[in-house]
Amino acid sequence: MSSLAPRRVVLLLYNVGTDAFSPQEIVDRQLSYVKKFREISPGSFIRPLVLASGFAEFNPNSNDLIEIRVISKRDINPFEFLIRSLFVLRRLVPRSRHFLFVAGNPLQPLAISLILKIFFPNSRLQVSLHGDLRAWFDKGLKNLAKRSLFLMSLPKIDLLRFVSEPQLQTAESLFKINNKGKVVCPIPVNLTKGSRLVDNSVNRLGFVGRAHKERGVFEWVEIAKKLPEFDYLVVGDGPEFKEFRTSLPSAQFMGKLSHSQTLSMYAHMSVFLNCAPYESYGLSIREALLAGVPVVTRKTAGVQDLLHKFPGIIKSYSTVDEAVFYVRELALTQELSQFEHFYNYIKDKQDLSLQRLVSNWP
Repeated sequence: MSSLAPRRVVLLLYNVGTDAFSPQEIVDRQLSYVKKFREISPGSFIRPLVLASGFAEFNPNSNDLIEIRVISKRDINPFEFLIRSLFVLRRLVPRSRHFLFVAGNPLQPLAISLILKIFFPNSRLQVSLHGDLRAWFDKGLKNLAKRSLFLMSLPKIDLLRFVSEPQLQTAESLFKINNKGKVVCPIPVNLTKGSRLVDNSVNRLGFVGRAHKERGVFEWVEIAKKLPEFDYLVVGDGPEFKEFRTSLPSAQFMGKLSHSQTLSMYAHMSVFLNCAPYESYGLSIREALLAGVPVVTRKTAGVQDLLHKFPGIIKSYSTVDEAVFYVRELALTQELSQFEHFYNYIKDKQDLSLQRLVSNWP
Protein backbone atom coordinates (compact mmCIF):
# COMPACT_ATOMS: atom_id res chain seq x y z
CA MET A 1 0.00 0.00 0.00
CA SER A 2 1.22 3.50 -0.79
CA SER A 3 2.39 5.69 2.05
CA LEU A 4 -0.20 8.18 0.82
CA ALA A 5 -3.07 5.85 1.75
CA PRO A 6 -5.61 7.57 4.03
CA ARG A 7 -5.23 7.15 7.75
CA ARG A 8 -7.96 5.35 9.64
CA VAL A 9 -9.40 7.11 12.68
CA VAL A 10 -8.99 5.11 15.91
CA LEU A 11 -11.02 6.32 18.90
CA LEU A 12 -9.75 5.13 22.29
CA LEU A 13 -12.49 4.64 24.90
CA TYR A 14 -10.55 3.60 27.97
CA ASN A 15 -12.48 2.18 30.98
CA VAL A 16 -15.78 3.86 30.14
CA GLY A 17 -17.43 2.36 33.21
CA THR A 18 -15.82 5.08 35.33
CA ASP A 19 -17.26 7.90 33.19
CA ALA A 20 -20.18 10.07 34.32
CA PHE A 21 -21.89 9.29 31.02
CA SER A 22 -23.37 5.86 30.34
CA PRO A 23 -21.65 3.62 27.77
CA GLN A 24 -24.56 4.14 25.38
CA GLU A 25 -24.24 7.91 25.69
CA ILE A 26 -20.49 7.71 25.11
CA VAL A 27 -20.99 5.65 21.95
CA ASP A 28 -23.71 8.03 20.76
CA ARG A 29 -21.28 10.92 21.18
CA GLN A 30 -18.72 9.18 18.98
CA LEU A 31 -21.42 8.61 16.39
CA SER A 32 -22.20 12.33 16.31
CA TYR A 33 -18.57 12.98 15.31
CA VAL A 34 -18.53 10.16 12.76
CA LYS A 35 -21.82 11.16 11.13
CA LYS A 36 -20.41 14.60 10.45
CA PHE A 37 -17.15 13.03 9.24
CA ARG A 38 -19.01 10.91 6.67
CA GLU A 39 -21.15 13.88 5.69
CA ILE A 40 -18.15 16.01 4.71
CA SER A 41 -16.10 13.19 3.12
CA PRO A 42 -18.58 10.81 1.45
CA GLY A 43 -16.20 9.71 -1.30
CA SER A 44 -13.23 8.87 0.92
CA PHE A 45 -14.99 7.77 4.11
CA ILE A 46 -13.37 4.90 6.03
CA ARG A 47 -15.23 3.63 9.08
CA PRO A 48 -13.44 4.76 12.24
CA LEU A 49 -12.42 2.04 14.67
CA VAL A 50 -13.34 2.23 18.36
CA LEU A 51 -11.14 0.37 20.86
CA ALA A 52 -12.97 0.19 24.18
CA SER A 53 -12.78 -1.27 27.67
CA GLY A 54 -15.19 -1.20 30.58
CA PHE A 55 -18.40 -2.11 28.72
CA ALA A 56 -19.52 -4.52 31.45
CA GLU A 57 -23.30 -4.20 31.00
CA PHE A 58 -23.54 -2.90 27.45
CA ASN A 59 -22.64 -4.58 24.20
CA PRO A 60 -22.21 -1.94 21.48
CA ASN A 61 -22.58 -3.10 17.91
CA SER A 62 -20.64 -2.07 14.83
CA ASN A 63 -22.60 -0.53 11.97
CA ASP A 64 -22.01 1.19 8.65
CA LEU A 65 -20.64 4.25 10.47
CA ILE A 66 -18.25 2.75 12.97
CA GLU A 67 -16.45 -0.48 13.90
CA ILE A 68 -16.39 -1.21 17.63
CA ARG A 69 -13.95 -3.64 19.25
CA VAL A 70 -14.58 -4.13 22.98
CA ILE A 71 -11.15 -5.40 23.99
CA SER A 72 -12.30 -5.91 27.59
CA LYS A 73 -15.71 -5.78 29.24
CA ARG A 74 -14.04 -4.96 32.55
CA ASP A 75 -11.84 -2.03 33.47
CA ILE A 76 -8.20 -2.87 32.80
CA ASN A 77 -4.84 -1.21 33.40
CA PRO A 78 -3.30 0.93 30.63
CA PHE A 79 -0.60 -1.63 29.80
CA GLU A 80 -3.16 -4.37 29.18
CA PHE A 81 -5.25 -1.98 27.05
CA LEU A 82 -2.14 -1.12 25.04
CA ILE A 83 -1.18 -4.77 24.39
CA ARG A 84 -4.71 -5.72 23.34
CA SER A 85 -4.97 -2.65 21.12
CA LEU A 86 -1.68 -3.52 19.43
CA PHE A 87 -2.95 -7.01 18.71
CA VAL A 88 -6.08 -5.61 17.02
CA LEU A 89 -4.21 -2.95 15.06
CA ARG A 90 -1.48 -5.32 13.88
CA ARG A 91 -4.16 -7.43 12.22
CA LEU A 92 -5.32 -4.31 10.34
CA VAL A 93 -1.87 -3.37 9.03
CA PRO A 94 -2.39 -4.92 5.57
CA ARG A 95 -5.40 -2.62 5.10
CA SER A 96 -4.40 0.40 7.18
CA ARG A 97 -0.71 1.11 7.61
CA HIS A 98 -1.22 4.21 9.69
CA PHE A 99 -3.89 5.79 11.82
CA LEU A 100 -5.20 8.92 13.50
CA PHE A 101 -5.36 8.08 17.19
CA VAL A 102 -7.95 10.12 19.13
CA ALA A 103 -7.22 10.29 22.86
CA GLY A 104 -10.10 11.55 24.95
CA ASN A 105 -8.02 13.00 27.78
CA PRO A 106 -4.38 13.72 28.65
CA LEU A 107 -3.81 10.82 31.03
CA GLN A 108 -4.15 7.09 30.19
CA PRO A 109 -5.52 7.46 26.61
CA LEU A 110 -2.75 9.93 25.76
CA ALA A 111 -0.04 7.69 27.22
CA ILE A 112 -1.43 4.68 25.31
CA SER A 113 -1.61 6.66 22.07
CA LEU A 114 1.97 7.86 22.39
CA ILE A 115 3.21 4.28 22.54
CA LEU A 116 0.95 3.19 19.69
CA LYS A 117 2.55 5.91 17.56
CA ILE A 118 5.93 4.25 18.11
CA PHE A 119 4.63 1.07 16.51
CA PHE A 120 2.81 2.98 13.75
CA PRO A 121 5.19 5.91 13.10
CA ASN A 122 3.24 7.40 10.20
CA SER A 123 0.22 7.88 12.42
CA ARG A 124 -1.09 11.15 13.83
CA LEU A 125 -2.44 11.95 17.28
CA GLN A 126 -5.35 14.09 18.42
CA VAL A 127 -5.80 14.90 22.11
CA SER A 128 -9.00 16.30 23.59
CA LEU A 129 -8.60 18.66 26.53
CA HIS A 130 -11.40 19.13 29.05
CA GLY A 131 -11.60 21.28 32.13
CA ASP A 132 -9.87 24.53 32.98
CA LEU A 133 -6.18 24.01 32.27
CA ARG A 134 -5.19 26.39 35.07
CA ALA A 135 -6.38 23.70 37.50
CA TRP A 136 -3.45 21.54 36.32
CA PHE A 137 -1.21 23.91 38.28
CA ASP A 138 -3.07 23.32 41.55
CA LYS A 139 -1.58 20.96 44.12
CA GLY A 140 -2.09 17.22 43.79
CA LEU A 141 -0.44 14.25 42.11
CA LYS A 142 -3.14 13.92 39.44
CA ASN A 143 -2.68 17.53 38.33
CA LEU A 144 1.10 17.05 38.31
CA ALA A 145 0.72 13.89 36.22
CA LYS A 146 -1.54 15.60 33.69
CA ARG A 147 0.74 18.60 33.36
CA SER A 148 3.94 16.56 33.12
CA LEU A 149 2.61 14.04 30.61
CA PHE A 150 1.15 16.78 28.45
CA LEU A 151 4.40 18.75 28.37
CA MET A 152 6.45 15.66 27.54
CA SER A 153 4.07 14.53 24.80
CA LEU A 154 3.56 17.89 23.07
CA PRO A 155 6.18 17.19 20.35
CA LYS A 156 4.23 14.04 19.38
CA ILE A 157 0.75 15.63 19.36
CA ASP A 158 -0.54 16.72 15.96
CA LEU A 159 -3.97 18.14 16.83
CA LEU A 160 -5.27 19.69 20.05
CA ARG A 161 -9.03 19.72 20.49
CA PHE A 162 -10.42 22.29 22.94
CA VAL A 163 -13.99 22.68 24.19
CA SER A 164 -14.11 26.50 24.14
CA GLU A 165 -12.28 29.53 22.78
CA PRO A 166 -11.33 30.74 26.28
CA GLN A 167 -9.83 27.32 27.02
CA LEU A 168 -7.74 27.58 23.85
CA GLN A 169 -6.58 31.06 24.85
CA THR A 170 -5.63 29.79 28.30
CA ALA A 171 -3.62 26.95 26.75
CA GLU A 172 -1.77 29.37 24.49
CA SER A 173 -0.78 31.42 27.53
CA LEU A 174 0.40 28.37 29.49
CA PHE A 175 2.06 26.16 26.87
CA LYS A 176 4.06 26.54 23.68
CA ILE A 177 1.50 25.31 21.15
CA ASN A 178 1.71 27.90 18.38
CA ASN A 179 3.01 25.31 15.92
CA LYS A 180 0.30 22.76 16.72
CA GLY A 181 -2.97 22.08 14.93
CA LYS A 182 -5.80 23.43 17.07
CA VAL A 183 -9.58 23.18 16.86
CA VAL A 184 -12.43 24.19 19.17
CA CYS A 185 -15.26 21.68 19.42
CA PRO A 186 -17.41 21.53 22.57
CA ILE A 187 -18.83 18.24 23.79
CA PRO A 188 -22.06 17.76 21.81
CA VAL A 189 -25.14 18.40 23.92
CA ASN A 190 -28.55 16.79 23.64
CA LEU A 191 -30.49 19.31 21.56
CA THR A 192 -33.92 18.22 22.80
CA LYS A 193 -35.66 21.26 24.23
CA GLY A 194 -37.08 20.78 27.71
CA SER A 195 -39.78 22.46 29.72
CA ARG A 196 -39.81 23.06 33.45
CA LEU A 197 -42.22 21.12 35.62
CA VAL A 198 -41.72 23.13 38.79
CA ASP A 199 -44.66 24.32 40.82
CA ASN A 200 -44.72 28.12 40.61
CA SER A 201 -45.38 28.25 44.34
CA VAL A 202 -42.10 26.43 45.07
CA ASN A 203 -38.64 27.76 44.34
CA ARG A 204 -36.06 25.02 43.88
CA LEU A 205 -32.32 25.56 43.60
CA GLY A 206 -30.45 22.92 41.63
CA PHE A 207 -26.97 21.38 41.74
CA VAL A 208 -25.61 18.94 39.13
CA GLY A 209 -22.13 17.44 39.11
CA ARG A 210 -19.54 15.67 41.21
CA ALA A 211 -19.70 16.45 44.91
CA HIS A 212 -16.13 17.71 44.92
CA LYS A 213 -14.30 20.87 45.86
CA GLU A 214 -13.65 21.48 42.15
CA ARG A 215 -17.41 21.99 41.76
CA GLY A 216 -17.53 24.57 44.57
CA VAL A 217 -19.69 22.36 46.79
CA PHE A 218 -19.19 24.27 50.02
CA GLU A 219 -19.78 27.66 48.44
CA TRP A 220 -22.98 26.20 47.00
CA VAL A 221 -24.05 25.23 50.52
CA GLU A 222 -23.19 28.71 51.82
CA ILE A 223 -25.32 30.34 49.14
CA ALA A 224 -28.19 27.88 49.63
CA LYS A 225 -28.35 28.63 53.36
CA LYS A 226 -28.90 32.29 52.53
CA LEU A 227 -31.93 31.25 50.46
CA PRO A 228 -34.17 29.59 53.10
CA GLU A 229 -37.28 30.17 50.98
CA PHE A 230 -35.91 27.69 48.40
CA ASP A 231 -35.99 23.92 48.26
CA TYR A 232 -32.72 22.28 47.18
CA LEU A 233 -32.26 19.52 44.60
CA VAL A 234 -28.80 17.89 44.36
CA VAL A 235 -27.82 15.46 41.59
CA GLY A 236 -24.42 13.79 41.77
CA ASP A 237 -22.02 11.87 43.95
CA GLY A 238 -18.37 12.22 44.84
CA PRO A 239 -15.76 12.47 47.60
CA GLU A 240 -17.50 15.36 49.38
CA PHE A 241 -21.00 13.86 49.13
CA LYS A 242 -21.31 12.83 52.78
CA GLU A 243 -20.21 16.25 54.05
CA PHE A 244 -22.44 17.94 51.44
CA ARG A 245 -25.49 16.06 52.74
CA THR A 246 -24.60 16.70 56.37
CA SER A 247 -24.19 20.43 55.70
CA LEU A 248 -27.58 20.72 54.02
CA PRO A 249 -29.86 18.04 55.53
CA SER A 250 -33.05 19.59 54.14
CA ALA A 251 -31.94 19.11 50.52
CA GLN A 252 -33.20 16.32 48.27
CA PHE A 253 -30.11 14.30 47.32
CA MET A 254 -30.58 12.12 44.25
CA GLY A 255 -27.07 10.64 44.25
CA LYS A 256 -25.38 9.59 41.02
CA LEU A 257 -27.75 9.25 38.07
CA SER A 258 -27.20 8.33 34.45
CA HIS A 259 -26.76 11.28 32.14
CA SER A 260 -30.22 10.76 30.62
CA GLN A 261 -31.77 10.69 34.11
CA THR A 262 -29.83 13.82 35.01
CA LEU A 263 -31.21 15.64 31.98
CA SER A 264 -34.74 14.93 33.23
CA MET A 265 -33.94 16.45 36.64
CA TYR A 266 -33.37 19.97 35.27
CA ALA A 267 -37.12 20.24 34.69
CA HIS A 268 -37.65 20.24 38.46
CA MET A 269 -35.38 23.24 39.12
CA SER A 270 -36.31 26.92 39.28
CA VAL A 271 -32.68 28.08 39.07
CA PHE A 272 -29.50 26.13 38.39
CA LEU A 273 -26.55 27.33 40.50
CA ASN A 274 -23.00 26.55 39.35
CA CYS A 275 -20.20 27.35 41.82
CA ALA A 276 -17.28 25.64 40.06
CA PRO A 277 -14.25 27.97 40.28
CA TYR A 278 -12.94 26.55 36.97
CA GLU A 279 -15.21 25.86 34.02
CA SER A 280 -13.81 25.37 30.53
CA TYR A 281 -17.13 24.90 28.74
CA GLY A 282 -19.99 24.55 31.21
CA LEU A 283 -21.82 21.47 29.89
CA SER A 284 -24.33 21.38 32.75
CA ILE A 285 -24.93 25.12 32.33
CA ARG A 286 -25.85 24.63 28.69
CA GLU A 287 -28.02 21.62 29.50
CA ALA A 288 -29.93 23.65 32.09
CA LEU A 289 -30.54 26.47 29.63
CA LEU A 290 -31.75 23.99 26.99
CA ALA A 291 -34.19 22.71 29.60
CA GLY A 292 -35.54 26.23 30.08
CA VAL A 293 -33.88 26.72 33.45
CA PRO A 294 -32.10 30.04 34.21
CA VAL A 295 -28.54 29.84 35.49
CA VAL A 296 -26.45 31.65 38.07
CA THR A 297 -22.78 30.82 37.72
CA ARG A 298 -19.44 31.84 39.11
CA LYS A 299 -17.52 34.00 36.63
CA THR A 300 -15.40 31.61 34.57
CA ALA A 301 -13.79 31.70 31.15
CA GLY A 302 -16.04 29.00 29.70
CA VAL A 303 -19.29 30.97 29.94
CA GLN A 304 -18.24 34.47 28.89
CA ASP A 305 -19.89 34.15 25.48
CA LEU A 306 -23.21 33.16 27.04
CA LEU A 307 -23.16 35.99 29.57
CA HIS A 308 -22.90 38.57 26.81
CA LYS A 309 -25.44 36.98 24.47
CA PHE A 310 -28.13 35.87 26.94
CA PRO A 311 -28.08 38.19 29.97
CA GLY A 312 -31.77 37.61 30.67
CA ILE A 313 -31.36 33.91 31.51
CA ILE A 314 -27.79 33.58 32.85
CA LYS A 315 -26.00 35.72 35.43
CA SER A 316 -22.49 35.50 36.84
CA TYR A 317 -21.34 36.34 40.35
CA SER A 318 -18.10 37.05 42.19
CA THR A 319 -19.37 37.02 45.80
CA VAL A 320 -21.83 34.90 47.75
CA ASP A 321 -24.18 37.84 48.30
CA GLU A 322 -24.14 38.63 44.59
CA ALA A 323 -25.08 35.02 43.84
CA VAL A 324 -27.98 35.17 46.31
CA PHE A 325 -29.28 38.34 44.66
CA TYR A 326 -29.18 36.85 41.15
CA VAL A 327 -30.81 33.57 42.21
CA ARG A 328 -33.76 35.46 43.64
CA GLU A 329 -33.94 37.72 40.60
CA LEU A 330 -33.98 34.89 38.06
CA ALA A 331 -36.44 32.85 40.11
CA LEU A 332 -38.92 35.72 39.77
CA THR A 333 -38.39 36.72 36.16
CA GLN A 334 -36.44 35.73 33.06
CA GLU A 335 -36.50 36.88 29.48
CA LEU A 336 -38.22 33.74 28.20
CA SER A 337 -37.62 34.47 24.51
CA GLN A 338 -33.89 34.09 25.15
CA PHE A 339 -34.29 30.34 25.77
CA GLU A 340 -35.46 29.90 22.17
CA HIS A 341 -32.60 32.10 20.93
CA PHE A 342 -30.18 30.02 23.00
CA TYR A 343 -31.44 26.77 21.45
CA ASN A 344 -30.92 28.09 17.91
CA TYR A 345 -27.49 29.47 18.84
CA ILE A 346 -26.28 26.15 20.30
CA LYS A 347 -27.71 24.11 17.43
CA ASP A 348 -25.91 26.17 14.77
CA LYS A 349 -22.68 26.43 16.75
CA GLN A 350 -22.58 22.71 17.48
CA ASP A 351 -22.98 21.77 13.82
CA LEU A 352 -20.19 24.14 12.80
CA SER A 353 -17.81 22.97 15.53
CA LEU A 354 -18.32 19.31 14.63
CA GLN A 355 -17.53 20.14 11.01
CA ARG A 356 -14.35 21.97 12.02
CA LEU A 357 -13.19 19.05 14.14
CA VAL A 358 -13.67 16.26 11.60
CA SER A 359 -12.28 18.34 8.75
CA ASN A 360 -8.92 17.73 10.46
CA TRP A 361 -9.40 13.97 10.21
CA PRO A 362 -8.00 11.97 7.26
